[in-house]
Amino acid sequence: MLAAAALFGREADAPERRRQLLLAAGLTAACLLPWAALAFRSNHSFLFPIFHGNYDPGYAGLTPPSSWHKRFEVLLTAAASVEPIKLLPLLVLAAPALARRWQHRPTAASWIGMIFGCAAAVIFLPEADLTAIQRYIFALQVAFMLATALAASEQAATSGARNDMAVVVVVLIALGAQVQANIGPTQLNLSRALERIAAHDRSPPPLAALQPAVQRAQAAVPAGERILAMIERPYLLDFKRNRVALLDQPGAVSPAPGLPLLGGEAMAGYLAGQGIRYFAFSYPDKAQNLYSRAHWTRLRTGSQPFWRATAPVYLAAFDGVDAIAKSRRKLYDDGQMAVVDLTAPADPVR
Repeated sequence: MLAAAALFGREADAPERRRQLLLAAGLTAACLLPWAALAFRSNHSFLFPIFHGNYDPGYAGLTPPSSWHKRFEVLLTAAASVEPIKLLPLLVLAAPALARRWQHRPTAASWIGMIFGCAAAVIFLPEADLTAIQRYIFALQVAFMLATALAASEQAATSGARNDMAVVVVVLIALGAQVQANIGPTQLNLSRALERIAAHDRSPPPLAALQPAVQRAQAAVPAGERILAMIERPYLLDFKRNRVALLDQPGAVSPAPGLPLLGGEAMAGYLAGQGIRYFAFSYPDKAQNLYSRAHWTRLRTGSQPFWRATAPVYLAAFDGVDAIAKSRRKLYDDGQMAVVDLTAPADPVR
């Protein structure tokens, strides 16, 4: 998008365009700094995924080997999707016409950036499912939709030509369809909130109702100590009380030589070597989603190659967790979630 904005315009404006390009590039780099910091903290690489750092190459690769035929097929499928923006193809066709006059450079740059950015995300994630792709390109599409709507509103206020007004009408129809398509979910959410207020319901919301169990598990660990958490709702933890490392995707990334997944003793020894004494986890046979053994067993033979490649890593991690649960002292255990001391053997069975 920045490159396109720098290219469009009269030659006399070239110095100003270069100045704007440098300014925009600097602001973009500043916005990416938090990502770079997190990438370095997790992967020891400022430029993940360009440089993988300590990302496990055996984990379902970000760019798995796929034929260009397969990549083009996924690209066409994603381009034909109407989620999350209805009638997006109409906006794509209308934007170049809107860019003829007042909003030539920004609209054209947004149009080119959205098309090439979305295409790149799809082509380099050929094994990702359509839902994941839509999540990754959502920001590009929304920014493009807003830019097109702004250009249309300005043109509608100043244009009198029939052809120009036809383009504006197309944009307004597309935006109206977007609002209409989301009326149902919006009304449902509002009605639920109003019903809760009218009923004077003082019971805690579902997430808050689950927080006491997470708090009890965390209370089993001394304040200030590090915790490795592999629980389904880690956002309910008190991150001020303890330093928490989240095992979001077991085996995907970890400090060298990498988290071993072939046995509980190897896992426990590795974690202790990283200065982690306390491990909180959901039991894989009791978890509902991310850490559910049944869930990943189904995905191992499912239709998505990406998840078929990932499932064995999760299942190996779950086996290691089961072994740790049996061999280490439990500080907390409610049948769904447990906390163990990795440095202490399990209490003898009486």
